[in-house]
Amino acid sequence: MKKALLTACLILATTSMSFAATNTPAKTPTGNQIKQQQAQKLQKPPKRPNLEQRLNLTEEQIAKAKTIREQGHKQMKPVMDSLKSKIEQKHLLMQNKTPGVKEVKKLEQLNKDIEKLKQQAKTIRDKNNKQFEAILTDTQKEQFNQMKREGRREFEKKHPPKFMGGQQGQNCPQGMKNGQKSQGEPPKGSFPPPPPPEK
Repeated sequence: MKKALLTACLILATTSMSFAATNTPAKTPTGNQIKQQQAQKLQKPPKRPNLEQRLNLTEEQIAKAKTIREQGHKQMKPVMDSLKSKIEQKHLLMQNKTPGVKEVKKLEQLNKDIEKLKQQAKTIRDKNNKQFEAILTDTQKEQFNQMKREGRREFEKKHPPKFMGGQQGQNCPQGMKNGQKSQGEPPKGSFPPPPPPEK
């Protein structure tokens, strides 16, 4: 009996030691290793050729494109500055967990202002795009349109649509499963809540 008990203890000790040796925890990375990992994550992918090179623009086209870009920037800057300011105001208002009637009305006005500014920015971009396309040859226009489609696909891959209540296609209002905007009532529970009835 003692022999059997001694043998069992010896087997148990041997297996537990071998188990411990094979299941050692992974080493935690050192400071240098962490920095290297972070640097690898931050490395930018190799630059693609710029627009002028990809479209093979002439010197005259490059000069015209630069003028169009500068004019567009001058038009866009005040719109974007105002948009940024309105969005910051909206975020500050939304931090209030129980907004009053004034806050709700101000938030509604900010939402209207933001949409108006976004539409102005889109109008400026569309106008600049048309001006730029006007200086391109037919072949360059085809290439440019292809580049825009590729850029859109790449953007959508990196920034999939976000929906409240689940991933894309789950718990989404009808018509929003393919990235479409809702055409009806806002989802229940959305901010801001309706103002309380006046007394």
